[in-house]
Amino acid sequence: MVVPRMSMAIQPPSTATLHVIKHVINDNGGTADAGDFYLHVKTTAGLDIAGSPAPGVDIIGTTYAIPIGTYVVSEDTFPGYTVSYSGDSDSNGVITLKFGDNLTVTLTNNDIPVVVDPPVVVNPPVVVTSTITGGQLPKTSTPLYELLLIGVVITLVGAVGWRRRKRYE
Repeated sequence: MVVPRMSMAIQPPSTATLHVIKHVINDNGGTADAGDFYLHVKTTAGLDIAGSPAPGVDIIGTTYAIPIGTYVVSEDTFPGYTVSYSGDSDSNGVITLKFGDNLTVTLTNNDIPVVVDPPVVVNPPVVVTSTITGGQLPKTSTPLYELLLIGVVITLVGAVGWRRRKRYE
């Protein structure tokens, strides 16, 4: 009996492997670590793949076995940090996977230096004083004031004289 021969064409793999690594640099006082960042692997239609989003993992990263195609690797915004992409993606995290690819995208976040505005110095108001020298003072007395002053002096002299006279009598 003759067995018909079946042609088995080898199918190329329809999936590829993507490794997403999260690295954090805290050189300006930041305290975040890789697990604080949520990473996304999305299709070009903007849909998350299975297992995405996921907390970031440093060194070994997170591995995805996904269908061939173009994907965007991104993360949720995290205040106080900038992000950059390296590895097999472009600078925006876009990566195209072909049959059998085993590619890596690394997202690196670096903390931003905190800029403290210098304190506002309020200068005290400047008080300008000046002294005028020389010149003549204005005359502020009146003739009646002078008569009053003369009358007071005469009265005091008379009172002192009367008192002394009384002692000797």
